[in-house]
Amino acid sequence: MLTGVDQERIENLSDLAAATAIPLIATNDVIMHSARRRALADVLSCVREKTTIDNAGLLTQRNGERHLKAPAAMAALFKGLKGALAASLEIVEACPFSL
Repeated sequence: MLTGVDQERIENLSDLAAATAIPLIATNDVIMHSARRRALADVLSCVREKTTIDNAGLLTQRNGERHLKAPAAMAALFKGLKGALAASLEIVEACPFSL
């Protein structure tokens, strides 16, 4: 669920996209495939910044929300911004990926 600050940020970005004629895309600023991997993401942040977990402070994640989400979850997050969802899907379809 989006907070008021998140919703305001999305609305501001939507206005900016409209003003500049640059498509808005729906992203989740993903850094992990699953919310269960938050601890690993925090450790990797510490390695990158050459610090310890005890000294990491704001380098660690506040929560596990920056993970890959199912299409229905993304649609709920970006409700009312179907164009942003469609633009994101266009990018996904243009970038084939396989393990």
